[in-house]
Amino acid sequence: MMMMINRGIFALYIIFQSYLAIGQQIDDQQLWLNMNLKSEINNRWSIVISPEIRYDKGMQGFKNFNFQIEPTFRIIKDLFADISYRIYTNRTTDDYRIQMGLTYKSKFNNNIRWNSRLSYYFDTKTFDSDYFNEYPVERVLRIRNSVSKQIKKFSFAAISDLRFRINANNAENFNTNRYGITFEYEFHKGHSFQLSNLINTKYSKTSKTDYILSLNYSYEFKLRKLLKTIKKKSRQMKIS
Repeated sequence: MMMMINRGIFALYIIFQSYLAIGQQIDDQQLWLNMNLKSEINNRWSIVISPEIRYDKGMQGFKNFNFQIEPTFRIIKDLFADISYRIYTNRTTDDYRIQMGLTYKSKFNNNIRWNSRLSYYFDTKTFDSDYFNEYPVERVLRIRNSVSKQIKKFSFAAISDLRFRINANNAENFNTNRYGITFEYEFHKGHSFQLSNLINTKYSKTSKTDYILSLNYSYEFKLRKLLKTIKKKSRQMKIS
């Protein structure tokens, strides 16, 4: 088991070093480092807190720091609704994003999963009404699909993420095409590591393509169970 883990870590190290080498030659290479903390509040509600830091310019320049809070409500067995708040911080400005979405999750035979998400979001630099009247807020419709295959503690996924501007000219409605592959390994119950290789193309008058390496750590826990465990341990400490 330890040999398998060591080989996996070594393989990730080789991939990471390869991307660093490529990043020194390609200015549009980006590195995203993020963490997901997910808590199941009850049978209907859950919440995810996601801090993230991004580097661009060949992985050598600080791009921004993101912080997102996303509560999710399970409508029926495989259908979920969510709303999220995200703040983007760079050296000079802060940007805000409010996003609302619906996600349908389906599981087939042989541990194959298909997730489809339709969402709407808008970005703004402030929530001041005068700003809304003076500057147009970018409104975007987002369609994200993923197909994944799970093999024991490993999973592999193909991702497609399309974005369309709602308040743009017809020639610029198609805004972003992001696609790629993801590798995930659950090294302990509730703990997983994810590595993604994404290609992100933005379209306007001239298109721009970025190559993204994303490293993610996720921890998932049940809040009620955690609170019960803490309460139980505190009682034991008082007795002792």
